[in-house]
Order: sequence, then structure tokens, then C-alpha cells
Amino acid sequence: MNNKHLLIVSLALIVSVTLNVVGGFFIFAGVQSVEELPLGQALPATDSPLGQAAAHPQQVVTNTVVKQMTWETVEASSYLDYIDNLRRIGCPEKTIRDIILADVNKLYKTKRRAASGQKKFEFWKANAMFGMGMDKDNVETMRELNAERDELLKQLGIESSFESEMSLILNPFQQSLGFLPEQKQVAVMKELQGIQSRIAELSEDGSADIEMVWKAQRETEESIKGMLSEDEYTGYLLRRSNTAHQLRSQIAGFDPSEEEFRTVFKLKRAFDEEYGEIGINLDLLEEQLKAQKTLNEQIRQSLGDERYADYERAQDYQFQQIHSSLKKADLGTGEAIQVYDMQKVAQDAALQLRGNQTLNEAERRERLRQIRNETESAIQQVVGTEGWEKFNRPSNTRWLQSISPNEPKPVPTEQPNP
Repeated sequence: MNNKHLLIVSLALIVSVTLNVVGGFFIFAGVQSVEELPLGQALPATDSPLGQAAAHPQQVVTNTVVKQMTWETVEASSYLDYIDNLRRIGCPEKTIRDIILADVNKLYKTKRRAASGQKKFEFWKANAMFGMGMDKDNVETMRELNAERDELLKQLGIESSFESEMSLILNPFQQSLGFLPEQKQVAVMKELQGIQSRIAELSEDGSADIEMVWKAQRETEESIKGMLSEDEYTGYLLRRSNTAHQLRSQIAGFDPSEEEFRTVFKLKRAFDEEYGEIGINLDLLEEQLKAQKTLNEQIRQSLGDERYADYERAQDYQFQQIHSSLKKADLGTGEAIQVYDMQKVAQDAALQLRGNQTLNEAERRERLRQIRNETESAIQQVVGTEGWEKFNRPSNTRWLQSISPNEPKPVPTEQPNP
């Protein structure tokens, strides 16, 4: 039987129940509450009715003449008319609020899912949200849809609830797992939620045994592997594995193609499986360092010398800092590379000056100061005023300080009173 039809019959009780209702009417006493009844897909204000009309309306027989209650009694082409019809049949305000809020939330949940599915998760790109599948454009789209929903509820005079607002939070797994069938998405998300609980248990005393955490993660990956085909599991690892997350955090300015990312990922994944993903193992230090050199050579051969130089520069923490700072000023990789090269030239020149024994201390300080001033001026010409304001932070300019420290500001002397 149509669920919305059951809803209307339940609502009819509010206005028409009398002491002499025939016993057969109470066949509906076992249905769900109004709040629990599932709703049809909500629609915006159009010429189409909200929901579907019941094919065979149920008639209630009493000793009092009661208007026949059907879905047509409350169906409407807009939410405002829908609310008005619910009020006319005596539906409580709280129930109306729950019905409309659930309907609107369902509508915008569908819109959000459609919007997030329009853009493919580009796992081979450095992601500002740490590879969770939520880039700047995706987050902005969700924000716009949430604002649209809030405005609709405001026009309807309905206040949202905490639970309703929480349901709007974007699932960080949804887009990154969008390449999987829906049933497998759900299964994988349950496993990922499970590993979060296990890590929380391992960290109850405020610290966690990194080896235990790594072991739990590997067990989770094995469980997920059993759910997926070989190609699906590879796709999962490219999006969700620690190897992929770490690689994405180190490719700003390298900007690999999908093929390049897959190539480097495959090599690094093999290394991680052999030596683990928890850093240097002191017991295997010499062996691991040799393996790391072999890995770097394999990556160089796969990418070629020029692209490997780009890849190697992207691994440098100083370059990552420069790239991140200039990105805030809407500057790109080209400017970051120029600043990075200037830094290396200045540092090399300063190193040579410090080793020049023909200079006295005063001459050395003066030349180091000149190197710093010339380097700062060159950087400002490349990045512009706004770029320099974003870049000129202690964390970014500490190397300039190491070349030539700031001269102390003169302390103002007190003038004697006349």
C-alpha cells in the first residue's frame, strides 16, 4: 500500500476519531509513527504534485459524516501549499516540520550526491584536503547547495535541527570511492570506520604504538582487498592507501599526469610493502638506505632526467614551503621554482664567502648583507607586492636571516627636557 496514503489515514485520525469508530478501522494501528514513515522524493515548486496520489483511497466509516481522506486532500505543487493543506486537516505543527524538513533534506542529499559525482576524483593531483576527495571546487559547491537549502527552509518558516545540520556534512569517503559500485562503497566505508575505532582504542592512553597502528591498517587493507576485484583494489590503493596520501603530499610543483602518478606509486608501493610505511627501521638501516637509492634510480629511469628533476625538487621541504606560501597569493609553480633557485644560489654564495679566508670579519658581514639584500629584491620582483607579503614570514625567510641577520633597530634615546 502507498506509504503516503498510510500517512494521510493516520492524519485523518487527528480530526475525525470519535468513540464509535468501527473496529475494522484500527487495522492501521500497527503502522509506523508519522515521523518514521518514509517519504517520497521531494520536489521543488513545480506543476508536479509532491508525492503520488493513492490509486485506491481508503474510506473511513463512522456514525459521523466524515470527508473522504485521500492523498489528493493534501497534495500540492509547492511546499507552501503542501504545508497549508497539512494544517487544514489538523496536522500538528511539529509533525509538519518533521515531514517538510525530512523531505527537503532528502531533496538536497540527492542534489549533493549528483554534484559530487559530476567531478572525477583526480587522485594523481596534490589535494588541499589531503586526498580525501574534497577539493576547493567540491567544497564550494556543497556550501552553495547548503545555503540554497537554508534559504528554502527560511521561506517555509522551518527551523532546522542539529541532526539535520549534521547530515549536511560532506562524507570524506564518498567522492574518493565513487568509482566503486554503491554496495561496495558501503562495505569499504564500514571497514574504514572500523579502523578508525581500532586506532582510537590503541590510543586510549594518549599515545599509540605505531607498529600496532600500521598492523591494524594492513589488516583492514587485506579485508578490503577480499571485497574487491583486482582492478578495484588497485583503484582503492591509488586513492586511499598511505602510500598514495604520502605521494600526494610531496608532488606540489611536480604536477604529475595520471600515468606518471601510477608509475611512481607502483614503485613506492612495492618499497612500502617491503619495508613498511612507518619510516626508517634502525635494525635494517643500511639495507633500507640502499633500497631507497635503488627506488630513486627506478623512478628516474621511469620518468626521465628532466621530469625526475621536477619530482626530486618537489620532495624538498624548502620548496614545499615556498610553493605553499606563494599559492596563497595566487602564484604558481613557475614563481615558486624561481624563488627556490634564488635561495639555492644565495646559500651557495654565502657558503663560499664564509670559507674565504682573505676577507676580514667586517668585509664578510658586508658582502653577506649585500647577498641578502640583492636576493630579497630579486624575489620581490618575481612575486610582486602581494606575493612578498604572503612569503615574508619567519618560516619562509629564516634562510635569509641565516645569511645575514637583521640589523638591530636603534634604541631611541631620551631627549633631555628643556
